[in-house]
Amino acid sequence: MAPHTAKVHTLIKLGIRHRSKAPILEPRKRRPCGFVRVFTDPCACGRTSFRFHVLGRSDDMFIVKGMNIFPLSVQESLLLYRPEVTGEFFIILDKEPPIDYSPRTCVEVMDGLPRARMDPLKQELVAAIQHRSNFTPAIEFVPAGSIASEHKTRRLYRVYAGVTPPALDKFKLSDSSLE
Repeated sequence: MAPHTAKVHTLIKLGIRHRSKAPILEPRKRRPCGFVRVFTDPCACGRTSFRFHVLGRSDDMFIVKGMNIFPLSVQESLLLYRPEVTGEFFIILDKEPPIDYSPRTCVEVMDGLPRARMDPLKQELVAAIQHRSNFTPAIEFVPAGSIASEHKTRRLYRVYAGVTPPALDKFKLSDSSLE
C-alpha cells in the first residue's frame, strides 16, 4: 500500500445502526475517540471501498518527545517475538508531560526462557519498538501470567495522575522461572 494514499482520521462511532451505514469518520472532538488510518487506494483483492487500520484510542495515547505513541503499536512490536514473550505488557509514566525519558515498559516473558537470552531479547525488543513507535522504552521482564487477566488489561498507567500500577515486586522474575 502506498503511504501517500493513507490519511489519519478519528473514528467517533463504531456502532452501526443500520446495515447499509458505515462507521462515521469525523474530526476529533474533546471526548475520547479512536484513531484510524484510512486507505483509499484499491485493494489487491479488488475491493474499491476505503479500508481502515485502527491505530489506537486518544485516551491511551501519550506523547514522547513530540511523537504520538499508542500502546497498540508497542503490542504489535512485541507480538513479533512470540513465543519468547506473551504479548502482554503495560507502560508506566512516572512523571508529568513532557515525557523526555524512557517510559518503563513491563513485558511478560514465557516460562523457561534461558537467562542467557534475556539481555539480547531486551535489546531486540527495544530496537523493534524504536523502529515501529519512535521511542525508546525501558524494558522490564515479568513472568508469564502475571499481567493478563480475564478482564480487559490496562496498558497505560499514569502514576503522575494518581493511577497506580500493580505492585512490581510481585512481578519480579525468580531463578525458578528461568532455566
